[in-house]
Amino acid sequence: MIVVTGTAPRSGTSAMMRTLLKDYFNPHTYAEAFPSYVAREKNPEGFWDVKQEHVFGSGSIPYEPDSVIKLWAPHFPRVNVKKVSLLVIMQRENFSEQIKSMHSCAIAEGLPCNDQMISHMFKQQQEGINKYFTETPQLWVKMGTLREDPDSVVEQIKEMI
Repeated sequence: MIVVTGTAPRSGTSAMMRTLLKDYFNPHTYAEAFPSYVAREKNPEGFWDVKQEHVFGSGSIPYEPDSVIKLWAPHFPRVNVKKVSLLVIMQRENFSEQIKSMHSCAIAEGLPCNDQMISHMFKQQQEGINKYFTETPQLWVKMGTLREDPDSVVEQIKEMI
């Protein structure tokens, strides 16, 4: 099972999910292209986030071989990290563009968003990765690299799993 995450929202996780699901892997049964809580117009090609009924659950996220799921720090304790073959961490090169995009999406989704909340998201992500995935193989991918050469990124992933 591959887990896709990012440094924070708007880092390229949806693009990575689309790339991996295109021809290579299966979506985890908890994953959904357009959960009802997302602003479709902000990411028209699909989010592939956790289905709404599983977002705030407390039960474990089941292991599914050959599957891909996008998770964020609040979900990390719910997955058996020993069964995760690879953690793909997306990062965006332009930090200020990422911040603008996070604000824009929060507004579109009707959520509050300020600089303190955004700072917390980045910190929470890094702390979660460091706490839960220390023994898990990790691949850090820049969004621009995925856009420019998705095949080489997929080849790296295949070599690592």
